[in-house]
Amino acid sequence: MEDNGQAQAQPQANQRDQSNTTAGAPGANPGVGAASSSSAAGGEGETGSPSTKKMVPSLPEEPPEGAPGVVKVSFRLLDGARRGPARVFSEEHTIGRLITIAAHYSDLEEGDVDLVTSFPKRSLRGLGLETTIKEADVAGDMLAIRRMGD
Repeated sequence: MEDNGQAQAQPQANQRDQSNTTAGAPGANPGVGAASSSSAAGGEGETGSPSTKKMVPSLPEEPPEGAPGVVKVSFRLLDGARRGPARVFSEEHTIGRLITIAAHYSDLEEGDVDLVTSFPKRSLRGLGLETTIKEADVAGDMLAIRRMGD
């Protein structure tokens, strides 16, 4: 029985290896190969079905700590736990960028995420996605991640 299990595992490993090598040229997004192999195994297309696959964003780069105009912002997850340490942002980064990071942390799509300040309690999405961190006055704040509609 063990030989049969090993024989079945081998073709699956080869399929993953082939998906990763066909994912693109050197420097291509390493996540593409992994997504392709899982969707190919499920019989879906390379990008998957929008109704079955979340579009969780990747984390953008942080600016160097200590650079002029750099601020820190902390996040509180959906379950109330702190997501630490605080992330570094330029004060010119937007609410949209904060929501991208919150979506990544909460495993939600960006359109399903809102950020709420502690005091006074207010929705950042309501300020507009192009509003800067400086304009929103949230430098140094702890922002609670909320699912839209909650």
